[in-house]
Amino acid sequence: MLLRLLACLVGGAIAAFPVAVIFGLTETEVKDDFGIVPATLSLKPGYSSLDTGLLGTIYDSDFTQYGVGMNVKLDGLPANLSKIHSVDSPELKRVRRAYAGMFQDPDEIRAGYSNAMADAVTSTVLRTELEAGLVLALVAFVISSLHGAASTRRTLAATIGVLFIISSGYSVHRYLEWKSVNELPEPTYPVEVLADTPLKNAVVDSRTTAALIDGVVPLARAQLDREEQANQEFLANADETIGQAVSAGQIASPGEGETAVLLLSDMHSNADMIKVYRQLVAEVNDSYGEGTLQVALFDGDQAYGGAADKSAVDNMAKIAARSYAVVGNHDSHLTIQQMRDAGMTVLSGPAVDIGNGLSAVGVIDPNLTKQGALFVADNVQRPGTGDMTEKEAGEILKQRVDSSDPTIAMAHEPEALEPLLQIPDMTKDGMTNWFAGDQRLADPDAGDHPDDGVPDLEASAVAYGHWHREFHYRVVGNSDGTWSVVMELGTAGGVSPVQSLSHFSTPQTIPGKRASAAIMVVNNDSGLVTAVQELSTDRDGDFQAGETHHIGSFDGQPYDVPEQANTRAPSSSD
Repeated sequence: MLLRLLACLVGGAIAAFPVAVIFGLTETEVKDDFGIVPATLSLKPGYSSLDTGLLGTIYDSDFTQYGVGMNVKLDGLPANLSKIHSVDSPELKRVRRAYAGMFQDPDEIRAGYSNAMADAVTSTVLRTELEAGLVLALVAFVISSLHGAASTRRTLAATIGVLFIISSGYSVHRYLEWKSVNELPEPTYPVEVLADTPLKNAVVDSRTTAALIDGVVPLARAQLDREEQANQEFLANADETIGQAVSAGQIASPGEGETAVLLLSDMHSNADMIKVYRQLVAEVNDSYGEGTLQVALFDGDQAYGGAADKSAVDNMAKIAARSYAVVGNHDSHLTIQQMRDAGMTVLSGPAVDIGNGLSAVGVIDPNLTKQGALFVADNVQRPGTGDMTEKEAGEILKQRVDSSDPTIAMAHEPEALEPLLQIPDMTKDGMTNWFAGDQRLADPDAGDHPDDGVPDLEASAVAYGHWHREFHYRVVGNSDGTWSVVMELGTAGGVSPVQSLSHFSTPQTIPGKRASAAIMVVNNDSGLVTAVQELSTDRDGDFQAGETHHIGSFDGQPYDVPEQANTRAPSSSD
């Protein structure tokens, strides 16, 4: 009986395989964003296409693999696009700028979408194989049970064979039907302006669309050239000013028995700033010593939550040797998978060892999303992971902090830190006023510390981002004479906090505002923060290392700040 059941399960899986494959090809859809527009991705036989709706569809047979292409169907347009009345209107210029920035490297963008679609197809095939396989296995088991034991094997083999033939016939019929429905329409029209581009064989199903593309593409090319020139000038200036700051010994670096950590929040896939931080870390380690800066902590909104972010996330993971991240509201479940695939550790559970005896803990933002990536304001309701609120997520974080005494606790949105910090007013104005209080310890004696309104903290540092403001920090005292540092991180990607057609930042454009990151130096034995420093990059690429603020002594003893600076210029042997 057990062997027969096992044979039925194996046979059912074999018989269901053709159905699983055809369902993967024809039924798989991925909801994502195409640039600034929500879209649905699916597979089409023989060609790839962009279905814009009222403006028609663009078809190209070159962008296929194994005879299958990808269809991108736009599910809507930003409301502001209704203001566009000509190919050279101010509104369309802004849209061209967004798309020119997004698609300076189309191969990487396409790879991100292809990766997301491949994962979705695999998931559909496996799910269908499991469901259909179980059904067919049950059919085979019932039919084989109707015959005597002597003929059971022959009956079972015949049943599985018949089921496989039926499954294959159905799959072939469905494939032919799918292929015929998706044949190119007649007539189609070539687009002359694309003749010398990778889209040289593209055709459209509308004369109006062909004429529109002929008018827009030259303008988009000019915009792309301007964006690339701006990128080159930005990166050249950043490279020069980073070198100057490192050579002058201006970057906060760890003393003996200390660890330096790079803190980054709200990167939003900005390619230029990712290159800046990779260059910074490489130069610091090359000049100050290979072990100087090895850890990067990301405080949420690493990406915009879509398939196109894959390359940016991969490059973010290369900023430092070890990367740890919490998940922000603009990230998504896809971002989580991208980060893990890239080798980043997602802080979503108990405290994680980040090296040298230090640890980090975080919580996933309950409002994570990927809908309306570039143009969703912070006050718009997003589809979250469930019914959990920020404060409820904060209660989970507080439990993790209390049970593990981590070096640093991180949440993307400040509201998630209310249960931990218990600051009465954690609005933007309230936190501005709170940070304006004393930032240095007063008297380290137990029980005598500034009236900061914060209970004793088990974490040596607490950080949040989300607001895209300037870097702020404040030292709070604990009753045992130790201290904790509360930090508001700026936007490491220099991203504008409110996105609209008139004011926005995209992954491939230069930062939309001053970018901000921070370095935190921690004593390995005590786990106490001994120094913090802001690192900023202006929109012209001018990198600046802010003043290193010393909080405690190098050996972690309370408030014994040495006279010498906690910086180290390159030695003569470097």
